[in-house]
Amino acid sequence: NDWFYNNHVGGNDHPWCAVFVSWVANRTGVLGKNVKSTNSCSKMQTKYRESGNLHLNGTGYKPKAGDVFFMSSSEYPEGGAHTGFVLSFDEATNSVYTIEGNSGDAVKVLKHNLSEFYSFGSNGGTTYGVKPLNYDNNDGRTV
Repeated sequence: NDWFYNNHVGGNDHPWCAVFVSWVANRTGVLGKNVKSTNSCSKMQTKYRESGNLHLNGTGYKPKAGDVFFMSSSEYPEGGAHTGFVLSFDEATNSVYTIEGNSGDAVKVLKHNLSEFYSFGSNGGTTYGVKPLNYDNNDGRTV
């Protein structure tokens, strides 16, 4: 958050999952291509939609390594609740391995079921990636 706001901020008024995605994109030189610099998952998802690179879950799209994912919630039913990056997708188990900020106020590598996602923003990845050796099952256990 300090990078995005240019000063030290924190707390519930400053969620940072979208800022984490923006920061990584900035550090890797792809900020502005598909990834918008924002603190809003909804605004980031809109940029992907406008560029034709947004894929709704359930339409047959299989997430690729480097995609940005969007999750929904009752408060944000159209994918504006949480975001991060896809590290890999295991088609056999429908498992998506992610790296995400502001997950329990930390950066974590997690395993999710494909059904948990609302949409994916494609960044041009062509492979499903490699399953990470260490990840959290999203229940607090790293295996």
